[in-house]
Amino acid sequence: MNKRKALQQQNNHYEKQLPKETRQILTDIVVYLKSFPISEYQVELVRLDITRMLLEGAARGASASEVLGEDYKEFCKGIVAELPPRTPLQTIAYHADILFLGLAILMPLWMVTGLLDSVQNGGSLIHVPVSSGTISATLIILVVSYAIVQYICKTSLEDESEQARRKNRFRFILILFFAVLVCMAPAILFRNTVLNVHIAVYIAGFVICFCVHKLLAAYTD
Repeated sequence: MNKRKALQQQNNHYEKQLPKETRQILTDIVVYLKSFPISEYQVELVRLDITRMLLEGAARGASASEVLGEDYKEFCKGIVAELPPRTPLQTIAYHADILFLGLAILMPLWMVTGLLDSVQNGGSLIHVPVSSGTISATLIILVVSYAIVQYICKTSLEDESEQARRKNRFRFILILFFAVLVCMAPAILFRNTVLNVHIAVYIAGFVICFCVHKLLAAYTD
């Protein structure tokens, strides 16, 4: 992970030397690469090679399409085909990492809202009520969030006019708005408490989820 961070900082330094339009193309390429089953470290290695190519091209007045070709998707697929894919164990760890990261993000939110509900209903700040809606909303949020990220990655290199891009951005924001409503609806509608969790246990669960996420992230990097 430390090697990846160092490489990322190096890439950020090189990227600043590129023209603005080329930087945007490079960003879209890196996002698209994240849709493939390769590690973050491999993505940064590829990013370094591409950045160097673009810098050399810019020095001689060549555009990104002249350096990489007109079809950026095919260019990326050609590179990824030469890289070793994740092993089955790494794939499982990758998806488990997403799960534990999502839980680590959501648990503090649910804890605060649960304690507020407990106080409003005359309860204490020692136990956190967990409703069936909270459990359902958590599952829906994790699935929807994963789907949205995958959609963004896979469509980052779509060749569209500026007008089409604006329409798609509006459509995406609209879909995202309704997705948020769908995600939060169970937590709002189904408020029956299924269990009360001691706040110490809740905090311990959050710490465990965060630590497991960091370990899995380091393993899959």
